[in-house]
Amino acid sequence: MESEKQLATPTLGFPVIVAADPLYSPEHPRLLVQTIGRWLLREPSARVVIELPLREAYSPERDDFKGRMHAMGLSILEQGEEVGYDDWGSGSSEGLQEVRCWWSVWGWR
Repeated sequence: MESEKQLATPTLGFPVIVAADPLYSPEHPRLLVQTIGRWLLREPSARVVIELPLREAYSPERDDFKGRMHAMGLSILEQGEEVGYDDWGSGSSEGLQEVRCWWSVWGWR
């Protein structure tokens, strides 16, 4: 049986990490990239899938995120834009607003 210490410090990671709409403050890019760096397997087939709304207020956070991902050794393999729906404060489907979103798939260089 594994000891409690072994269970508390896993050595394995994950082949795929998915994050949707995770950036809401200047600290979030650093925290997200640190988490990805800790948990993404160091294998050529490992992937990170990110979807970010293209809200102007969070443009600096998106740029910071991209720079940190590149600095860590990850690069964009695929990317695109699509339309999503924002329901902030509406409480019903009638209050949905369209929002453009950027999606990307990242892999190790």
